[in-house]
Amino acid sequence: MSTSFTFSSIADQRVFIPVADMTDSTPTGAGTPVLASVPQQNPSALQQLAGNAGQHKPPPLATQPVLISGHSGTQTSPTPHNGIQDVPSVSASSETSIGNSDDVAASLSEIGETLQSQGKLEQPLEHYLKALSVQDVPSVSASSETSIGNSNDVAASLSEIGERLQSQGKLEQALEHYLKALSIKENNIGTNPYSVAASCSQVGALLKVQGRGAEALVYFLRVLAIFEKSQGNDYAPTTAVVHEAVASLLHALGQHAQAVEHQIKALSIRAKIHSDHAEVGKVYTQIGFLLHEQGRHTEAMTYYVKALAITEKRLGINHIATATSYNNIGMLLKDQGKHAHALAYCLKALDIQEKVLGTNHADTATSYNNIGGLLQHQGKYALALEYYYKALLTCENNLGADHLDTARTYNNIGLLLKDQGKHDQALQNCMKALAIWEKFLGTGHARTAVAYDNIGSLLQDQGRYVEAMKYHLKALAIKEKEFGTDHPDTATTYNNIGVLLQRRGKHAEALEYLLKALAILEKLFGVDHANIATSYDNIGSLLHEQGKHAEALDYLLKVVTIRERMLGSTHSSTLTSRRNLQLLLEEQGLHAQALAYFRKALADAIAIGNDAEAAIYQCYINAVTGTNRRS
Repeated sequence: MSTSFTFSSIADQRVFIPVADMTDSTPTGAGTPVLASVPQQNPSALQQLAGNAGQHKPPPLATQPVLISGHSGTQTSPTPHNGIQDVPSVSASSETSIGNSDDVAASLSEIGETLQSQGKLEQPLEHYLKALSVQDVPSVSASSETSIGNSNDVAASLSEIGERLQSQGKLEQALEHYLKALSIKENNIGTNPYSVAASCSQVGALLKVQGRGAEALVYFLRVLAIFEKSQGNDYAPTTAVVHEAVASLLHALGQHAQAVEHQIKALSIRAKIHSDHAEVGKVYTQIGFLLHEQGRHTEAMTYYVKALAITEKRLGINHIATATSYNNIGMLLKDQGKHAHALAYCLKALDIQEKVLGTNHADTATSYNNIGGLLQHQGKYALALEYYYKALLTCENNLGADHLDTARTYNNIGLLLKDQGKHDQALQNCMKALAIWEKFLGTGHARTAVAYDNIGSLLQDQGRYVEAMKYHLKALAIKEKEFGTDHPDTATTYNNIGVLLQRRGKHAEALEYLLKALAILEKLFGVDHANIATSYDNIGSLLHEQGKHAEALDYLLKVVTIRERMLGSTHSSTLTSRRNLQLLLEEQGLHAQALAYFRKALADAIAIGNDAEAAIYQCYINAVTGTNRRS
């Protein structure tokens, strides 16, 4: 008897739009629709420092053929302002020409505090740094004061010209001016260090806009070092902003553990100032998101619930930030397989958005997309499609047919049609999404790579393997260049190529790619993560096809235990894994090996007093024993 295994691959990444801080439409992944299986993180400080350029979110891995959807954020270049022609000669900035005025510094700092209290996080750091940079620099001689002042005037002019160039979309020229300004400040012995920090922030923000995250990180770490070295805690709130910025970049680079460390540092600073302030709630949200993405669901839920408590207390139950918290909890419940509870939270979020923002708002469209995805996971395709079409109509009306949010919704509709077996229509919608992403982001952007992966997966399903491989290789080239070979996005494409090679019967090559994907994921997430389970599942399936049944069993046993623990016994992925395990045991008679595995796991669970896990393993022991008796 041949065993029919359910094929599992890593990237059915639908465009879910978890919302985490609807400050903009970047990852809440934030205000923009995001991957179907993972919540989107709020635009973090770094995105905000970078002028809301947004950031892409690593696509989560999911079970089912390999489809990925849009990333959470976008890295768009600034739109040139109408009316600005060539950059004119610019005089020294007003702050510098006024001199090192304490009054100016106080006013700028006060503006920063006001903007921060209004939740406009992209602007406070700029004002704080300007305030710091115009303060007096002690212990400098009169002659050097004059020379420093003159050179600082030049630096200020270069920075201003850089800003004009950036507003025109001339990013390389802008960067050149920012770097010159920074160099002048660094070479002036008496330059206020906070003025250097301001230039480092400009350079880092522009590099981020250009998608050069690793380089941007270097400059933001310099900003952080300046603040941490400074005396006193007068600017502690700004230090928290920089920690959040660094965390955002680390997250984009796939360094999740380090990102959590910086978010926790930001939290400790903010909590000292106001333990239940709205800003503290935002940091709770960010930490929750990062833990969520690492599969640490229990810890993530703790932070999401804390964020919700603060937003309800400080802002009320009908505030948009409260809707964001409901949404994030809903996305986490979804990933735990608790779809009914997840839907209830996402509907709460939608109710607030429709009341406050109306039915024709982009953030409301985000919730339509999320609810559509939840219904899709429950197999309620007709109702899910209704929500997706609501999202599409809202995006087209508000943003236009060629907008990035519209593209995400086309992608989601395509993936739903794929689940219905309507491959031609699915491909048409995913191609529409790709056309928009290529038009606005280019053919080398990380989100465009997501579209290439999705289309490759759809072509796989149609048996068009040669075409599919071309798309997957395009995606891989972009991801290896953008993220390197140790990033979860890259792992997704390694997995997809491995799946394709397996389908073509090239088992040795397939296993090489699947093991590459697994190595990255284990390094990043440990061995107890939903995406790791998917990878184990794929490798187990391949080994089974090769007739290596004992090795296949080792992987499938890991799959069922991870999914039982993380998703629960009734989740569809858990049920699929159980069926695969049962079929293998019945076909190959590997009961003794399975029993030994579950008995050891049971003993470990009892030793640490984990009654819930002990009950799971006892059930498996009973099931395997029963199967052995029947055979």
